[in-house]
Amino acid sequence: MGKRVLVSLLAVALIFLASRPGTAQDAQNPTPEEATEPVPKGFQPGSFLTQEDFEHIEAALGCINLTPKDLEYNKVLRDDAYRLKVCDQSLNDPLSVPRTAEDAAKAFSANSTPTWRSMKAGELLGLPHARWQPDELRKDGKYPDGIQRKIDDNWKKLDELGLEGVRELEKKVYAQFAEYLVGGTAKDLVVADEIGTKVFSSDPLVALMARIFPSLNAYARTVDQNSLVESRALGVWAPSMFEAPDTIPDAEGEFEDASPFDTAANVDLPGAFVSGCRLSMTLSDLSTQLLAAIRSAGSSDTSFVGLTTHDVEGVTGGVICAFDGPWGRVVVGGDGPNVYEGDDFVAIIDLGGDDTYRGRVASGIGYPGRPAISFVLDLAGDDRYLGDDFTQGFGFLGVGILHDLGGGDDVYKSRFCAQGCGLCGYGELYDDGGDDTYTTDSGSQGAGCFGYGQLTDKSGNDVYRGCRYTQGFAQVMGVGVLTDGAGNDLYYAGGKYLHQPLWNDRYQSLSQGFAIGNRYGETGGGVALLLDEGDGNDVYQADIYGQGSSYWYSLGMLVDTGGNDTYTLGQYGQGGGIHLSTGILVDLKGNDTYSNPYGVGLGGAHDWAVGWLIDRAGDDLYQGNGQGQGLNFAVGVLMDCAGNDSHSTNHANSIGKGTNNDISLLLDFAGTDVYGPTDVVDGKFNRRGEHQIVYDVPAGWFPGLDESTLPTKQESVPEVVVVQHILIAWDGTGVDTQKAKRTKDEAASLAQDVLKLARKKGADWNQLQTDYNEDSGVDGDGAHNEYKATPDARLVKPFKDLALSLGVGQIDICESKFGYHIIKRIE
Repeated sequence: MGKRVLVSLLAVALIFLASRPGTAQDAQNPTPEEATEPVPKGFQPGSFLTQEDFEHIEAALGCINLTPKDLEYNKVLRDDAYRLKVCDQSLNDPLSVPRTAEDAAKAFSANSTPTWRSMKAGELLGLPHARWQPDELRKDGKYPDGIQRKIDDNWKKLDELGLEGVRELEKKVYAQFAEYLVGGTAKDLVVADEIGTKVFSSDPLVALMARIFPSLNAYARTVDQNSLVESRALGVWAPSMFEAPDTIPDAEGEFEDASPFDTAANVDLPGAFVSGCRLSMTLSDLSTQLLAAIRSAGSSDTSFVGLTTHDVEGVTGGVICAFDGPWGRVVVGGDGPNVYEGDDFVAIIDLGGDDTYRGRVASGIGYPGRPAISFVLDLAGDDRYLGDDFTQGFGFLGVGILHDLGGGDDVYKSRFCAQGCGLCGYGELYDDGGDDTYTTDSGSQGAGCFGYGQLTDKSGNDVYRGCRYTQGFAQVMGVGVLTDGAGNDLYYAGGKYLHQPLWNDRYQSLSQGFAIGNRYGETGGGVALLLDEGDGNDVYQADIYGQGSSYWYSLGMLVDTGGNDTYTLGQYGQGGGIHLSTGILVDLKGNDTYSNPYGVGLGGAHDWAVGWLIDRAGDDLYQGNGQGQGLNFAVGVLMDCAGNDSHSTNHANSIGKGTNNDISLLLDFAGTDVYGPTDVVDGKFNRRGEHQIVYDVPAGWFPGLDESTLPTKQESVPEVVVVQHILIAWDGTGVDTQKAKRTKDEAASLAQDVLKLARKKGADWNQLQTDYNEDSGVDGDGAHNEYKATPDARLVKPFKDLALSLGVGQIDICESKFGYHIIKRIE
């Protein structure tokens, strides 16, 4: 009996350890000290904007009598409240913007951790880092003194209580934790039987509360709900930031003396963010445990369906266990098809099956008398989430998290403030795969205002539909992120709210990596990101405002890492900054199509703003006005790094050309390109105004090139020339690749890099030979071999032909059966 008691208590103790802060689960997350500044200052090379790109930008600016420093003129013209440092810096230091986007894409990746994401959100909002420090995190897992004493007392009674006695006592102790989740004593609705213990490795209440207590305490110990004397009035005002027609449940009153912005700013966001990331990690760990228990039981075990005859209100289908309290119900559903209907579920854990959720779920609303922490964990099935407002991962003065696992094809429907919405709080929706459909109205699908909203879909061919303020959207002091990890995805925003009076037939979108401040309310905005990873062929459709754009002291970003993508927009976006704001769109590879007929966008900016569009690879089509265009003291940059591209427009003055003290840069570094305006020529530096240029790089040219090394046509073939070369071989050529094992493609890439180094001004040819040459070596004097080439010389034909075509000092490349030869004529 004593041994069994020890085994039971050891299982509980392991749960304690898993839930304590500072364990291995955080080991791979960055520490707060590693991110003391919101963003890098000035240009820093990365994969979005490389050192070579910077040299091209420097050269392009030189063509119009500017330097990179000239981009840094002050664009922060008003001292509006709640401006974010990252937004101010993006305006005044445009060359920092690509690195800001790159760092955000890494932090909010589908493979990132909740801790890293929450820290990055806090960093972008300029929140203090103290709440993420180890000393503070340890406090989250410290049990109240009374409960800790009872736990200690249990260990002293191992031999006298017996197994059942220990279990009962532990359950009573941990039932007190339920006060943090359901607001008071937990009342059993369905008592867990043996299957419940099998699933959780101990009593479900004990296991659940021990695991999630640090998340609950992380919020409760730093956020005093009752101190927010105007929190109910805040619940009336806050949804209006997303133009939601309804108020937060139980909200009432209005602001008389205090500003609603100031009241919202008093919300303890670090506490909410830490609580949210803790709960997200806990749900991930808990899902691993539950799935392992189900797998170990085997497919023949049908007991996981649960009790199908019960009186749990709002639940149809099997239930493993359930309890409730003053704030609502906690239900563990079985692995069959269930229906959960109602607005008062604090937490739902569902073991599988094709389930339906109707009502407000995963909705943390931190009023006194309501649960500040609410979650759903669904382990498998093709599920349907059918909600209205404030649901499916919504946090207001609290935390709401929905995790749907198992790779099912799921359907999410809502109206306002849902599907990963942080409104004065933390909201998260995570789906691990399947072909999913997300439909909403506004303020959803990764939306934040005085908070952080995150929607992550890890894989599958997904459809996202919304009207406005969706798909990576941020308002004042908000971070809103939509991350899609893989698949061929469709994003649509618009179709409901006309953009009147400017348009009677076009619709507002304000989505897809869009952030906005309050121009007339004199406040800054937020930071928004739509991140699509993988190599899927994605379609982005929006109308007015969207696709990596922003308005009024904000930062909007869209990053797509691969695939042949299609971007369609009506106006204002695709890397567009509008009115003292910054927008950036980055597409890393694929043959892409961009359409924005009316501008401002396609790497355009208007009114003391900054716009970037960066396309790093592929044969791309750009259609519309505003390509690399600055208007009214703005900086607009369209940078295409490779491929054969087409730039069409119905306005000749909107490609690399702006007005009123602008800086307009259309940069194309490679390929054969076509331009609509007849005065813009491929392979030429086309100056289009005082500070305006279409910089299309001639073949073989690069900044710092020693033009004397370029081949020129010789009047006649010389009788004899002396050359040296650098041989870059690949596996299979028969040459010992002394420097490294490599494929032919890798050798070709390296050879082009070495050719460029050899052609740079001041290049040390002898050192390059030492570093890269894989020929037979050096002569007796230590010098590299020289070759005499004549028309009759016994040299491989490509080598001989190229050697005889070069002038003295000229350098070029050819391929033979031995590898790639970078040849320089010596005499």
